[in-house]
Amino acid sequence: MKILLINNHSPHLIELISKFKNVKVVDFEKIKKGEENKFDAIVLSGGSSFPIIYYEKKYSKELDIIRKSDKPILGICLGFELINFAFGEKLKLMNKREKGKIKIKQISKDKLFSLLPNEFEVYGSHRWIVPKNRFLKSIAKSKDCIEAVKHPEKNIWGVQFHPEVFVKKSHAERILKNFLKIVKEKNN
Repeated sequence: MKILLINNHSPHLIELISKFKNVKVVDFEKIKKGEENKFDAIVLSGGSSFPIIYYEKKYSKELDIIRKSDKPILGICLGFELINFAFGEKLKLMNKREKGKIKIKQISKDKLFSLLPNEFEVYGSHRWIVPKNRFLKSIAKSKDCIEAVKHPEKNIWGVQFHPEVFVKKSHAERILKNFLKIVKEKNN
């Protein structure tokens, strides 16, 4: 299984790379047209260089992949925001950055959260949130916002938190394993 990891300048890139066996990392500004077709799945990293709002043009290649690819996609933090933005959801700037452990609750059963408890802690670090969804299906939330979404027809998921950064009792590693299991099932 080959994974394309699109690096949105994540401070957690090393942790994320270590979770996959066969991964190619490509900077979001250096994506080549059609490159994603050589892979079984796509992971969109978090990042802090440029918010989508004000920099939509910078992310145009990545947004195009999100909208058009038939590959399974997992977006993390900024990747989550890109997925929401690509499908017309509204992003809102928080008054202050959320950073540290947060508790999330599943609000809809989904394969991405298979074998996980209904509520668990994760590591969050972001300034932008999606307060509600109109098109994408919300599958988890925190006290502040939507924390995970699923496209209603495609194998596209986004998580606002960082499953590559573990906190005690987070179950975060299970989310990445579940995504890889979904990709494997799709390919068989």
